[in-house]
Amino acid sequence: MPGIPHGSRRIAHAKKCVRTCLAWSMRSIGLTRAVDITGHRVQRRHEPHNIPIETLRSLVTITEAGSFTAAAVALSVTQSAISAQIKRLEFLSGGALFVKGTATLTEKGRFVVEYAHRILALNDQIISAGGKNGNQLRIGIPALYAGTLLRQIFNACRYGVEDIAYYSDTSPNLTKRFSSGHLDIVVAFALSVPEKATRWWEETLVWVCAADFKPTPGSPLPFLSFPGCVQDDLARRACQQAGTKYDIVFTATDHASHFEAIRSGMGCRAFVERAIPPDVNIMRNSFLPKLPPCYSAIFAKDDGDDERIGGVVRRLEDLLAPAEHREGGLKK
Repeated sequence: MPGIPHGSRRIAHAKKCVRTCLAWSMRSIGLTRAVDITGHRVQRRHEPHNIPIETLRSLVTITEAGSFTAAAVALSVTQSAISAQIKRLEFLSGGALFVKGTATLTEKGRFVVEYAHRILALNDQIISAGGKNGNQLRIGIPALYAGTLLRQIFNACRYGVEDIAYYSDTSPNLTKRFSSGHLDIVVAFALSVPEKATRWWEETLVWVCAADFKPTPGSPLPFLSFPGCVQDDLARRACQQAGTKYDIVFTATDHASHFEAIRSGMGCRAFVERAIPPDVNIMRNSFLPKLPPCYSAIFAKDDGDDERIGGVVRRLEDLLAPAEHREGGLKK
């Protein structure tokens, strides 16, 4: 019959008619909220008078990181997700939290941030208390060290500590778990000086490839990508700032796969110089963009009643930090 949709369009048309009739029926009997067939309210993702905890964490992270972009990196989400959460929070709090186009707080923003810190602290304490197994010490190590120094880290940490659980992930994810109270000690890489770290030091980044790999000057750089990795992010930024074109030819989220890709001659990427295996070549080509330093940091829970934490931090620093740092360099 003319005017009646066919196939999937017919189904969509029928659903639309049902929704329209249901909405009209609800208004006709005075209902303004969605209900199910038993008369109970249907659960919404966000209630209009409840503030989602992730919006508060995004707000606080922006103020600490200094920008929406840096906050997105710290929380391992997209910048559009951060912006959407702030818009949601502004709607719920009834006004702008940032001066338009900046990361500068408005008067209302300063008020909300003050309470956001308190709410997040309580939230994280609850999660920390519920997620810990008795007297267990929870230690996070970056994936790069898990692939090259795991045995040494294990031997250093277990001295005088009976119950330890280890977690390996990207540095942004580890620092996020530490901030949420899920980890007691974290070793992580950072894009900039980690002011809130218990210990930190500067690391040298270098381009690495197979011994027989020969990139062609003027051609796009064959790039091995590790999404969420600090070294990957710094390498991309260096290429963009220098105007160096690159093609992503391999993507993986574990360093064992990356080292195999390097050895096979697939391409190159940036690594912390002190963590490079002996069979991997450092690229000294003049046409490659200069890499900025990255920073290694140890974050530790401030728990004066747990002497194990201070001991583990000192042993990790002795194992991982360069000699010049241990002799009085950049120790915080």
